[in-house]
Amino acid sequence: MPPDLNPAGPDTGSGPDADPLTRRFKAYATSHELGVLLDTEAEQEAAALLETAVRSVVRDKYIDVQPWLRLLHATGWLFWLRAPVDARRNPLNHRDLLLAFALLAPLRDAAPRSVPKEVAEAIAAPSPPGTPQVGLWNDHAGLLLEEAGVHDRTALLAATAVLYLGSAMAEDTAGRARTRSNNVHTLLLLHEYHPDPELLDGAVDLARNLVAESPEGAPEHLHHLSRLCEALRHAYSLHQEPRALAEAIGLARTVFTGLPPGHPRRADAVSELAGLLRLRHEDLGDSESLREAIGLTRALIAELPRDHPARARELNNLAFELELLGELDSEGDEGGDPDALDEIVGLGRAALAALAPGTDPELHTTVRANLARWLRRRAGRGGPVHDPEADLAEALRLARQAHAGAAGRPAEVVLEALANGLAEQYARTRDPAALAESIDVLRDGLAAAVSPAQLASRRFLLGGALNNRYVEYGESADAREAAALLRQVARAATESVHRRLESAWHAGKLEINLEDWQSAADDLALAVRLLPDLAGWQLRAGDRERRLPAYAPLPTLAASCALAAGSPARALELLEQGRGVLHAEASAVRVDLERLRVRAPHLATALEQLPTRLRSEPDADRRHRLADERRHLIEEIKGVPGFEDFLQPPRLQEILEACREGPVAVPMFGRYGSDALLVTRDGVRRVPLPRLTVDTVLRLGRDLLGGAELALDPGVSPARRSLGEYSLRTGLALLWDVVVGPVLDALRDDLGGLREGAAPPRMWWCPTGPLSHFPLHMAERREEGSAFALVVSSYTPTVHALGRLRPWRPGPDSRPLVLALPRTPGAPDLPAADEEAALLTGSFPGARLLRGPAATRERLMTAVPDHDIVHVACHAGHDADRHHESHLVLHDGRLHIGDIAAARTDRAGLAFLSACGTARNRIDLPDESLNLLSAFQLAGFSHLVGSLWPVTDRTNTHLVQAFYEHLTGRQDATVAESLHHAVSQVREREPERPSLWTPHLHIGP
Repeated sequence: MPPDLNPAGPDTGSGPDADPLTRRFKAYATSHELGVLLDTEAEQEAAALLETAVRSVVRDKYIDVQPWLRLLHATGWLFWLRAPVDARRNPLNHRDLLLAFALLAPLRDAAPRSVPKEVAEAIAAPSPPGTPQVGLWNDHAGLLLEEAGVHDRTALLAATAVLYLGSAMAEDTAGRARTRSNNVHTLLLLHEYHPDPELLDGAVDLARNLVAESPEGAPEHLHHLSRLCEALRHAYSLHQEPRALAEAIGLARTVFTGLPPGHPRRADAVSELAGLLRLRHEDLGDSESLREAIGLTRALIAELPRDHPARARELNNLAFELELLGELDSEGDEGGDPDALDEIVGLGRAALAALAPGTDPELHTTVRANLARWLRRRAGRGGPVHDPEADLAEALRLARQAHAGAAGRPAEVVLEALANGLAEQYARTRDPAALAESIDVLRDGLAAAVSPAQLASRRFLLGGALNNRYVEYGESADAREAAALLRQVARAATESVHRRLESAWHAGKLEINLEDWQSAADDLALAVRLLPDLAGWQLRAGDRERRLPAYAPLPTLAASCALAAGSPARALELLEQGRGVLHAEASAVRVDLERLRVRAPHLATALEQLPTRLRSEPDADRRHRLADERRHLIEEIKGVPGFEDFLQPPRLQEILEACREGPVAVPMFGRYGSDALLVTRDGVRRVPLPRLTVDTVLRLGRDLLGGAELALDPGVSPARRSLGEYSLRTGLALLWDVVVGPVLDALRDDLGGLREGAAPPRMWWCPTGPLSHFPLHMAERREEGSAFALVVSSYTPTVHALGRLRPWRPGPDSRPLVLALPRTPGAPDLPAADEEAALLTGSFPGARLLRGPAATRERLMTAVPDHDIVHVACHAGHDADRHHESHLVLHDGRLHIGDIAAARTDRAGLAFLSACGTARNRIDLPDESLNLLSAFQLAGFSHLVGSLWPVTDRTNTHLVQAFYEHLTGRQDATVAESLHHAVSQVREREPERPSLWTPHLHIGP
């Protein structure tokens, strides 16, 4: 042992006893008692010195070689002295020996007399003397990590410190590059298993420098790109920053395209790209990325020889990707497509068979755990082809093997496989021991978590399992613990938006069962805030819409909890924030665009152009980059004075100001209680609706919608049509009893007394959930009252939307655009379409007519911005594959909601859709206002007229004529009043046929 064992390492102070390790060496020199060095605190002190040094170079980007060598000298001698101690006193003696060699290897070159004689003899002397053998240092650091493992923090710090020194002392470019690349890897391992954002940032910076210093085309350039890609993937996992993921995918593509088939690193490059694309689908919901990943993995498997070491990994990856695709195609159905699930199990078996001896142990456990999960899913599906009991038994055997093979550090996939297999066993046998073991497995896994990401994912698994046990047994302690765990996940920055929202959603529902209304409101409010990010702009319309139906009840449920907690105002704010998610932002942008154009015209132009660029961009990578550009653009806009709250959820006062022309009623149906919020300029108050229950809503749907369908069916007898009309009247009476009557009674003073025969005042309806399918404005019980007789009703998708719409009425320069399709290929004739067209062109001399073959999608959308009135007389339909979303049937095909909403007009006029069911919402997303009328509102129209269900051709003609005559014949007539007048005319003409006059409604101010 050399005499100078008192190093002054970086930032350890200037005195001889400046650090604990120095004092420890002094104590050992005095006592010669090895216990001083074997004390667990001794290693902690060495690790602390190494960590301080590593942090200093990450922070300062500079290394002072001499103090660094003294640090390695001291820590190396510590582990050298510990290594000979027998395994009983020092179980890590072999690892300590490797630590000593790794730390002292640089000293062997720089100061050979300062290292133990055995080290000097074991490591060949450099030639010429003093030359740093950096390649040898890399080898010793690699051997240390191979033996100690990635969970050994001291070993990782030691390897990192040695490699940082090697990067500074390497005398050739290739050696320096290799050392830096390995240094990036050790920093990433440190962060992954012992999370530290500062060290992660250091890894990303070091990887960027590597790439910058290696010219394109150089053999090592693609390897350095892969290293940077790895660092960015870790950065994305820590911060959930889409920009990092997008950059990583771009780099992975460059590496993939730069390596030809047959290249030794080709399989890893393809796997890396496919894995990143798969991650983008899992976290952000991009199904296009998943399908590309599947294509890449299939092609790679076809390329690989049957004995290739990567074959097992890729078979497993393909099975997992197909599992994700099955969940996508079946919208989460646990059973899934039987043939697809059989293919997945087959791939899992093939992966297991392809595992070669010596393969990465983690891959062995992953393959077994995944196959166990797929067998369990198949067992749960059942069926005549496979024996469910045999599948489950095999699944449990494989899951236990995977768990045992994880050496006390099971990954999430292993924990999930074993816990869910045991839960399935309980479901079949009702053996409580199986369920208890399932929970214990997850508790042990959570206790072993070492990173924030592991903590979050394992809390999610345990929270879900406890939730299931609560459902089974009803123990409130399970519900409370599950809610607490899920609440932590919902607030974990390392988790994806989807996982956080799902956790908040389930936590809130558990708290509802516990009647903890305040906590439920808080958690569901968080879920509501996350909804817009779940359906991000980087996704295609189908992916955006696919992610929302599972949370369709969320806004109403969150509002109900806020009401139960005593806050009607918060309930309203949650409803306003959580409804119309898909198009709320576009609507808000339209309102502020002109104001922004005055303050920052370049930002306004960029903001106006981005939605079109996003919609038209076919490439997923570029679409994600555009979405990231949009996020940063919005942050830049928020820096403009007066735009600090740009695109923020509306505040209560802003919502109340929208009610300046009259009150808004917001009826809410909920399984835990139904209410209506009554919103005026003075505030928000609550009206309980105790009779609005699940059974009542089902009956309303049967009586109103079923009755209307029967009453208007030309294929049934007049007697049956009469029964339909009776059913409809019954439904209108019930609607009065359970919703409209109590609301109007509570609003009587706000509406000036409500006397039949007096001029009816204005009010608005903002229905939620299934109530959006019902004609609230026509509810009546003849002996008690009629909404139509008492008020002039309009609708609005949200309360604050009223405040964003500009006033409009026709003027002398109004030039309607009239689209008429009396004959449509494949559909019945509509002779009244020509009559409506003649009426419009006769009333407005400047009207433009698109008729017959001229009524195409392109011509309509091109002409819309030039007209303040658009009148459409054609067929409308509903797509079964889009949950009955509406479309217009034009001469050259269907015009969907998204196509219409993409049009832009600044004329704030009227869109009258004389077609079937244009106000009908999608059944899976009732609060999104996905109907044809709302599409025209998004295009810029303030007033919309349409219907909830089809009506006869002739009735529409009478209605249209009465409407336009009233609108143009009275100087002060509003659109709502003109429609009210027109409906009254039809009602007087056909008083016993409510199916003809009930569905027509107005949306707007």
